[in-house]
Amino acid sequence: MNDLNCCECDSAADCRTNRPGHEVRALGLALAVTLGGVGIILGGWRVMVAAQVRLTPGHDFAERMALLPTNKPAAGTLEAETFERGRTHFGASCLACHGPEGLGVRGLGKDLVHSVFVATKSDGEMVKFLATGRAADDPLNTTKVPMPPRGGNAAFTDGDLRDIVVYVRGLQDPRRVPAGVAVQATPQALAAQVPTNFGEGLSADDKEWLEFGKTTFASSCTACHGAAATGIPGMGKDLVHSEFIKKLSDDELLAFIKRGRDPNDPLNTTKVAMPPKGGNPALDDEKLDSIVFFLRILQESATQ
Repeated sequence: MNDLNCCECDSAADCRTNRPGHEVRALGLALAVTLGGVGIILGGWRVMVAAQVRLTPGHDFAERMALLPTNKPAAGTLEAETFERGRTHFGASCLACHGPEGLGVRGLGKDLVHSVFVATKSDGEMVKFLATGRAADDPLNTTKVPMPPRGGNAAFTDGDLRDIVVYVRGLQDPRRVPAGVAVQATPQALAAQVPTNFGEGLSADDKEWLEFGKTTFASSCTACHGAAATGIPGMGKDLVHSEFIKKLSDDELLAFIKRGRDPNDPLNTTKVAMPPKGGNPALDDEKLDSIVFFLRILQESATQ
């Protein structure tokens, strides 16, 4: 009677004789699969390393790491008032693309904290860079999202830009941050830059809701749409006079903000991605509803 576990043998004796051959073949197959997997992993690693080298010409990984401020002796403590002004300016014009801690937002702005480019530029060179911006077709612009001159805020003076550079130096090397000074701007400080000449005649509850919406908008939307929500050329559209927004119901506008807009959307004329929830996944429906209310009041005030 044939061994039921072997379909190639004519007898149990043959099966016992042939089994070692089966085991050898099985072992060989397992070894081949394992070696193939290792080859794929090593190949992927080589591709990643090569990509890193291409992105940072002239420096290997160890050299790049050595250029970062945290791998050098600490420089002097930054001036507190300058750092705080830069923190506020950064929060209003840079946070949405580069993140609240300067670590970047995928598809929008690069990580500034670990940037060799930023670390190796002098303060004066950084001011000039911020004043000029970076076009989407610049070979070094790997996100292909334009960085507008002066962060999209034409009112920023060179002094304001110097303040931002000082703040970024603190992000890169926390040892330089003045004692007792918070690294991140408070929502209230950001909201202080948003105009307040609207919302007259609202009830006390609605005024409180409006203030909440203004604070939420300031911390998540102003970098692309401006403090007054009237837009920044090449970045975010004017929300106050937008016919698109006016035609949407509150629920539809809420859904749109949650969904975002891809740069390939035919209606996205700036071709800059609007990330879901403005790139801030912490925004829940309550906070998004407050932004919608804030925008509705802005729109109403513009028609008066």
